[in-house]
Amino acid sequence: VRLILAYSARRNDTTDPGWTSHFNLDFNPKYGFGAVDAAAAVTLARNWTSVGGTADLRSCTYSRTGLALALDDNAPVTDAIDASACQVGRIEFVEVRFSATHSYAGDLRVDLLSPAGLTSLLANERVCNTDGDNVADDCGSYDDWAFGSVRHLDEPSAGQWQLRVLDAQAGDTGIWNSWTMTIWGR
Repeated sequence: VRLILAYSARRNDTTDPGWTSHFNLDFNPKYGFGAVDAAAAVTLARNWTSVGGTADLRSCTYSRTGLALALDDNAPVTDAIDASACQVGRIEFVEVRFSATHSYAGDLRVDLLSPAGLTSLLANERVCNTDGDNVADDCGSYDDWAFGSVRHLDEPSAGQWQLRVLDAQAGDTGIWNSWTMTIWGR
């Protein structure tokens, strides 16, 4: 269903410059694959070949631990994982778990870059809640924080994946400790 909806979606804001097309899919960081087009989805579904059931689902997990990479103000840091041995030919979902100690994690922008050159924005720099009421956006350190992306839908998994972290605001620094990536698909 996810594939049918993505392939049949339409650009809902055609004037936005963020649209790109890869692997016969349109994508925009603001709008995802676009607006659902129910009529187009039904038409596409009529002749759709199933990608298989849950028994056919594969995954590959890669971990990078003990990194201790300095996150200095306005200096992007990149680390890579080689997924050349991954047997997922068509991605359905990518999960990234990220750990970094930082006194103001709202400064961090986190991007996942695929071997095909597609970028998933996992976290954008933001203003944090600093009133101390322990709500979810107090911007403490990232401790095995889970991000998910469908941006790489139907893309092949094999090759070099990169995680890029940028401390986008001055005044606070930190340490990137680890990350794990799991690729799900067929």
